[in-house]
Amino acid sequence: MRAFSAIALAAAVTATPMGEHEHEFIKFVARHNRRYATKEEYLARYEQFERNHKFIVNFNKLGEHQVAHNHMSDWTVEEYRQLLGYKPEFKSEATVFETYENFTAPKEVDWRNEGAVTGVKDQGQCGSCWTFSSTGSLEGRHFQKSGVLTSFSEQQLVDCCNNGVGTCYNSQGCQGGVMDEALTYSQQFDLMTEDDYPYTAQDGSCNYKGAGTGAGYKNKSKTDIDGTQKGFQKSVATGPTSIAIEADQPAFQFYSGGVLTNGCGDQLDHGVLAVGYGVEDGVTYTIVKNSWNSSWGDQGYIKLNQDANACGHLNQPVRPN
Repeated sequence: MRAFSAIALAAAVTATPMGEHEHEFIKFVARHNRRYATKEEYLARYEQFERNHKFIVNFNKLGEHQVAHNHMSDWTVEEYRQLLGYKPEFKSEATVFETYENFTAPKEVDWRNEGAVTGVKDQGQCGSCWTFSSTGSLEGRHFQKSGVLTSFSEQQLVDCCNNGVGTCYNSQGCQGGVMDEALTYSQQFDLMTEDDYPYTAQDGSCNYKGAGTGAGYKNKSKTDIDGTQKGFQKSVATGPTSIAIEADQPAFQFYSGGVLTNGCGDQLDHGVLAVGYGVEDGVTYTIVKNSWNSSWGDQGYIKLNQDANACGHLNQPVRPN
């Protein structure tokens, strides 16, 4: 079926009553190179864009964090939620983080400045967020041990850490999983590099090459964090930490800057990576790396209010050792 450009379809619907934000929509379509097959699809996508546009305008009047249009502005709710693949019901019990009574948290931590964080990646329309969160914490731990920053393969975890392979009895590739199982898998199987096992954004057959291939890195163990702010800060001060959040609300979907305090909840559905924390206007925030490419959020990152446990991000952290 032929796909029409934004300009061609806009001309085709000029006789159809449109909303007041069509001009912004046409700019959005051109910016993101959208191609719609029919006039009906164009109109449906415009209606979705207009709903999101009204939310963005009204939310920005509240004086909270900033929101703005991004590449998901014409997505349906169902399309957006395909990205959210963290499954808390798959999580197994693990050892609570070591004691921290005598721990004094640094005022700020940012593992990007230490060279322990790879560039922002893009999971595509696959619910593999849990694999990106896992590779992020494992990349940081490997860097700490070796001094070399290596990008590990999410696709290995999508293809091989599911359907009962190894220790991944629950994780289901693009249909979701948990970081605990991925970190346990990495204790049994060497992690391959991104170059050796490239990401495809879809489920595939396991193509693991065997021990000694790729980076040849095997994780030692994992530790669940106890959910307190002090325990969380000790974990993040020790290294990048995998966390789960609730991300199914538009306040998160269209985040563009500032410290997110309100607008999400604590029904965990998305895996991301805590790479540091800091203080802004007296509020402690967590620096979070997402996996929706660098055009989302603040160059692919978001700041979550740590004092308020925004999006439930203190609830289920886990870290490789």
